[in-house]
Amino acid sequence: MAHGKHQRLSSFWTQHIQRAARAELALRINKAHKDAERGQKLKWHTFRGHDRVNRTSDNPVVIGGDSMFWPQLYGSQKDMSKEQCEVPCRWLVDASKHREADIVMFHPFYDPAQAESKRQRPDQLTAIFSMEPIFGINAMDMDRALSGYEILVHVAKHSDAIITYADTLTDILEGNGQEEFEAANPLPESFVNGSCGMLATFITTGCDTNPDSKTAEQYSARNRFVRELMALGITFDHYGGCKYGTEGNAAHLPPPHKEGTHYHGLEAQRRKVQLLKHYKFVLGLENIVQVDYVTEKFYQLFATGRVPVYLGAPNAAAYAPPGSFVNALEYSPRQLARLLRHLDTDERAYESYFGWQMGYDDPILPHFSHILGDNLLYGRRRDGMEWVCKLCQLYHKYYDWPKERGSNLTVS
Repeated sequence: MAHGKHQRLSSFWTQHIQRAARAELALRINKAHKDAERGQKLKWHTFRGHDRVNRTSDNPVVIGGDSMFWPQLYGSQKDMSKEQCEVPCRWLVDASKHREADIVMFHPFYDPAQAESKRQRPDQLTAIFSMEPIFGINAMDMDRALSGYEILVHVAKHSDAIITYADTLTDILEGNGQEEFEAANPLPESFVNGSCGMLATFITTGCDTNPDSKTAEQYSARNRFVRELMALGITFDHYGGCKYGTEGNAAHLPPPHKEGTHYHGLEAQRRKVQLLKHYKFVLGLENIVQVDYVTEKFYQLFATGRVPVYLGAPNAAAYAPPGSFVNALEYSPRQLARLLRHLDTDERAYESYFGWQMGYDDPILPHFSHILGDNLLYGRRRDGMEWVCKLCQLYHKYYDWPKERGSNLTVS
């Protein structure tokens, strides 16, 4: 079957795919329950002719969040004006003012009892913000982990406000930033001449293969993938902290990013893309196989001009142009090794993975327009934060009722 068409996932990965399906089902059920509750609430207030709180720039919906991630992402407090959000919206960075918030957001997951204890008003809503895999955080009792929160902000499509890592593409590809970076920061010879593998790994955490380790189950697909392909003679160069094997076909090279640079920062991502361009195939390995968990590891691959090989979300095809990458979940390791060797020697077959780029002045970004929409973590120019607007709109639609809020409507 041609690689551009839908293929069935390989039975080799059944254990991981089934676990991902269970996690998605739990999310779907939780979302359905919350939507039903909101729908009943909306009908009740509509039937009684209640009016929502009149939100203005002087009386916006207020979101409070822990200080762990907001200042790091956006630098300071962000006030949403009427022009930016359909419902005026403001974010509080100062945790001491959380009593003023309509929604208090936490990152990452907390126990439901903790969520209840963090409410500073009885009418205050709590929300989870996380870009990490939900299954990996609470494998045994996901429903309980979500039950104490009214709102979920996550990468999963069953979230109340969806965020994605797709702005990785715009960061790297818009303008001439990548070309200018590479010209100003040539790779050391140790990288250019030291690499000898068909694929490269960039794994810094979760490389513990001890079956008794708490993280072994979460990272088992990724570790299994590398070990199986190495056993089949596929050569790897290993960058980062995780070093697999000691054989001659496993070159152990230092991380490509500069010491002291945040591994997920733009400079480190540019360096990684620069290095990957020296390989014919570029590899993206997610921490865990989970539906919709598609991170920067996936999007970086499309900035290299090489054929991506990806192990991660079973529905990754929904996040990229048809026929644009090799979905490792569709193959057993033996089948994948055979495919890579075939593509390595058949130039026409290799080039077929770039057919989707033909006929466009910008060969990449237009094909991701369905992802590069209003769900970006930062917004297209890092000033939009559209998902925050969605959060305030959801609150105003379902929860913003003066009669229910009573004396808590105004907080001094």
